Amino acid sequence: THTGQIIGSGYTAGATTGSDHLWKTTINNTGKYASFIRNSAGTASQIVSNYDTQYHIISNVWDGNSDVHTMFTDGTLNGTVTGRNASPIGHLRVRLGVNSGTTLTYWYNGRIAEAFVYSKTLNDAERIIVENYLSTKYNIPLTGLDIYAYQKAHSFDAAGIGMTNNKTKTSARGSIVEMSQASSLAKGDFLMWAHNNASTISSTSDVPTAYS
Repeated sequence: THTGQIIGSGYTAGATTGSDHLWKTTINNTGKYASFIRNSAGTASQIVSNYDTQYHIISNVWDGNSDVHTMFTDGTLNGTVTGRNASPIGHLRVRLGVNSGTTLTYWYNGRIAEAFVYSKTLNDAERIIVENYLSTKYNIPLTGLDIYAYQKAHSFDAAGIGMTNNKTKTSARGSIVEMSQASSLAKGDFLMWAHNNASTISSTSDVPTAYS
């Protein structure tokens, strides 16, 4: 039995069939997390991971330049599908917890804390930072690259910069600290910060005169 759709998006065109649910993440009829993006003919090839009753962070990346779809659960790669060459035209909707087609079916019975949909392809560094942000905010352990070790004491408004596989994120802003145009990152370097939600006070101690 189909358990329900977590998130999906529909378009007026982009594939020969199925454009009204061009991509989605769902619980499939075998009881697993499943994500797919159609190709131009409308064919959907699933990437799956095991479902359980724990909270998880599911990431799907669709690179429209290389037509590659990858899925990660808690930062660990579940699989890669090539040939995802649909060309979305005329965005209709993004839906949470129900089918993105014209008929409201496949209701999801579960909890969704947050869902992000980006208008660009996140590179590996950006994806890892987003996963660590969610891991920090919701105390969900990562099985992939965990770059932040202070979740228990400092879990608010996490942000970060980093580099992996020659892909970088060089600027980020939290609610207190902003980093911009970092120029000395090497592969595997990450810097992530957050705060403990305590009250803040201004201090000019040890601050250069021009900034005091």
